[in-house]
Amino acid sequence: MRNQFLIIFVFLLMACFPDIKNLNKEENTDNHNILIDIPAGFDYSTHRDIEVTINDNDKNAKYDIFQYFDKPVSNGVETFENESGQTVSEETFSNNIIRNQLGTATSNNGKAKLTINVPNYLSKLYIRRKKGFFSTSKVISITNNKINYTHQEAKTSFNKSNKLKPLTTDYLYCVNGSGELFTVDPLNGNQTLLASMPMGSFTCAIDPTNNVLYSIGKSSPFPLMKYTISNDTWETIANLGIGGPRL
Repeated sequence: MRNQFLIIFVFLLMACFPDIKNLNKEENTDNHNILIDIPAGFDYSTHRDIEVTINDNDKNAKYDIFQYFDKPVSNGVETFENESGQTVSEETFSNNIIRNQLGTATSNNGKAKLTINVPNYLSKLYIRRKKGFFSTSKVISITNNKINYTHQEAKTSFNKSNKLKPLTTDYLYCVNGSGELFTVDPLNGNQTLLASMPMGSFTCAIDPTNNVLYSIGKSSPFPLMKYTISNDTWETIANLGIGGPRL
């Protein structure tokens, strides 16, 4: 009796479901009949070439060219020690510019030209000029797949001996919790990104004699980091085991 009930149940179960094999076959047949109307001359490329022209009479100036993003990029949630010495977890953001370098150029006879390949969605470039220990930067829009940048020297004024001198020769060096090292022009507040740090920080100090910068990481093991300004390099001196804000 029990076996009869089992046979009837299996029969009903099979009757409740359509032929899956034939159903899939019909669906696959229908999919083969789908047509996509692609316009003639459609551009499948995801990147394009940009012609960059730099006008600068100083042959000692070096230019670095980066992608530029209008909005900060999330670094995710990080756990670190804040400026009050408290351990917190929160989302941090960075410009993510200096991690996307596209090219380098130096002027020859007052001009430098290069062609770089960029994603189609990119509409601006970040151009950084460096001469000696001083850096300046500018964001320039791409127009008709071209960038034209002309460097203009800082304004000058007369001192007591009637000799021309630059209005400023000083820059502020700054770090932040997102791991960015940058300078600030004290005359106008313009920021220039210099490098990505090994770890974000809230402290930094300059050694003007040897032209290096020191900074302490914001979280364990709280590394003491050294940045050589002349060649844009970082190295870790030691792990301090204590946060910079409390020093």
